[in-house]
Amino acid sequence: TMHTQASEETERQLAYTTAALLRAAAPLFWLNLLLFAAVWWRLWPLPGLPLWLLGIAALLVGLAALVLQVRLGFDARLFDGFARGRQTPPQLDSALYTLGLAKPLSPRSMALRCAGALRLARLWQCLTGLQILLLLCMLAL
Repeated sequence: TMHTQASEETERQLAYTTAALLRAAAPLFWLNLLLFAAVWWRLWPLPGLPLWLLGIAALLVGLAALVLQVRLGFDARLFDGFARGRQTPPQLDSALYTLGLAKPLSPRSMALRCAGALRLARLWQCLTGLQILLLLCMLAL
């Protein structure tokens, strides 16, 4: 029906826009990696306890940011697949469950899926900001 086609087009547009936004953040993976390396470099030779604690926190935050970046890249590819009609959300859910990457979930709308991806992107932004702040604190000591 006409309403179903309009709804599918809206979902494709949501997926396309989300994929584009997530892809825009992809080059910043190198920023997270550089920050991670800078923290590691600042920890040698072994510093005093305050600097060491800041460094461990910065490394953990940086590692979480890097892992989240990989996840966001994966999500960008999935949303791109939705936008191009290569896969439907139920097909994705089934594949993720079969691969052991997700638990069985009740069906979710594309809007909810996009909102979840954007929450992860905001979390990644916060982690990157915290990583920068911790490195700046380390450099000030």
